Amino acid sequence: MEKQLHKSVVGYFLHLSKISEKWNVLVQSAERPLNNLKNQEEQLRMVSDCSLDNADLFSIDSTLRGKLIFKINVCMEDEIALISEIDSQLNNLVQGLRNKFTLLEAARSEVNINAEEMEELVSGSPYRPGLDLLMKWAIDSTNYYSELYSFINASLRSLDCKKEKTIVNLIKAFEQHKNTQAKIDGILGFTQFVAKEIE
Repeated sequence: MEKQLHKSVVGYFLHLSKISEKWNVLVQSAERPLNNLKNQEEQLRMVSDCSLDNADLFSIDSTLRGKLIFKINVCMEDEIALISEIDSQLNNLVQGLRNKFTLLEAARSEVNINAEEMEELVSGSPYRPGLDLLMKWAIDSTNYYSELYSFINASLRSLDCKKEKTIVNLIKAFEQHKNTQAKIDGILGFTQFVAKEIE
């Protein structure tokens, strides 16, 4: 039982380290389609603005306007498809982390922490924090990524390409991790040796 718990602890924090890296790569890959989407929304707004019809500098006949609007809408759909794929990959990362956490909880519930063979795992060592702190960090990190993903997913679901505010909200949702990443970096710093124990 003690070996299974140790394996689950190591597996969780190794997985957390990989997820942190993958999450950052995916969020960074979303920057381009998000910026493109914002630019295309501005273009659509300008082309669709009927008040510009009578302007001397900007005059478009209705056929050309229709073609431009169609082309911009197609480009926006392509960007949304890319963002949706990134959202799906983020969801998979969060589900994988939740699964690892469930395994960790199950292994923790099956052991007697007062048993003699559990002393090192419970108390910790110079290279490994104690079990209570590891469990707290596992809960915190699982909640952290779950909440980040929920915010991104909710912003994507409420996206309306004709409303700049919803696009800005989606961009902010993807950027939110930059402000709170220090929490996960701290956990990863304290658990870096735990994640290497199997190697």
